[in-house]
Amino acid sequence: MKNIIVFVGLLSFSLSSLAGSKLHGVGAMLGEPTGITYRYQFKDNVFLDGGLDYRLGDRAHIYGSYLMIAPQSLLIFGQVTKWFYGGGFRSKTKEHDDKDKTFFGARGATGLLYTPKSEPFELFIQLAPTLNIIPETSVDFDFNIGARFVF
Repeated sequence: MKNIIVFVGLLSFSLSSLAGSKLHGVGAMLGEPTGITYRYQFKDNVFLDGGLDYRLGDRAHIYGSYLMIAPQSLLIFGQVTKWFYGGGFRSKTKEHDDKDKTFFGARGATGLLYTPKSEPFELFIQLAPTLNIIPETSVDFDFNIGARFVF
């Protein structure tokens, strides 16, 4: 529950600080995690990305990443697509040995970002390997696709 309050607080603060600047994006993602996504772009090639998946039964998945857009663009199906990479954190509650455990770890992220010039939305695909540190060391992989409304 604390994760949700912190995420909503950060989201509210960010939205009120630069509304109308086209630096914010809010949307949905499918995969692991499935939920809501938010990004704040504070430089041309740098943005903060966060996501929240809250499932019934008090299982939560929250992440935050500092991501950089590579200077080279990719041409995929005739569309200019940006490649991004970076790292951050992840906190995830999941069933482990018939008990719910909260895992916390370092997260790497890479993916593709497509932003049409004339439309106020963006599409993304992301792969994020995570090194869980607490309560035990293990490795997870998150993969998701999503869309955000940009404002």
